[in-house]
Amino acid sequence: MAVTRVNILNNNTRRDQYIRGVKLLKGDILRPEWPNTYDLFVIWHYVAMNTFTPPGQNDRNSAHRGPVFLPWHRWMLILIEHHLQRVLGDDSFGLPYWDWSGDGELPSTQQKNSPIWADDCMGGSGTPVNRGPFAQGSWNINVREDAEGNLVRTNSSLRRNFGARISKLPNRGKVQTAVNRGNPNPSYDAPHGVQIQ
Repeated sequence: MAVTRVNILNNNTRRDQYIRGVKLLKGDILRPEWPNTYDLFVIWHYVAMNTFTPPGQNDRNSAHRGPVFLPWHRWMLILIEHHLQRVLGDDSFGLPYWDWSGDGELPSTQQKNSPIWADDCMGGSGTPVNRGPFAQGSWNINVREDAEGNLVRTNSSLRRNFGARISKLPNRGKVQTAVNRGNPNPSYDAPHGVQIQ
């Protein structure tokens, strides 16, 4: 079935479905010996980040800095979308996106106040995050990397520190430059059965 993917900032119904679905995945356990479905994706990404290809170097891992970056992440997003459809009971649900390049057009001082960080969307910044649907008490981090680089179980709150590692988001021009540079074959990213609004 074809799905429609919408900008999360332009569709409150889809935004609310997404938040509800992510929270349902956090409580969804497919097998008793496994973590919840959401955390399985966290673990999968962690393992990919720490599996170097080829094994003797420390620059490129199995999901990043190489030719598999786009297909690996596309497959991960397709699987998340299917699991969201499953827990929401809606096979027409399309994973919403955030066009952060639009916020990249704003001065850096205004980017931290984007509607994406509003209380009715992703919530704000903080250690821990204390507002929005993923605030302390309503969202727990169950797995994290320790100081030695090992994945360990934990029970902590979400932390965000806007602008700690980058000062501003890329604007639309910079995104288009990156797309043009990395996409010599225009059909590589052609949509198939998906509408984007």
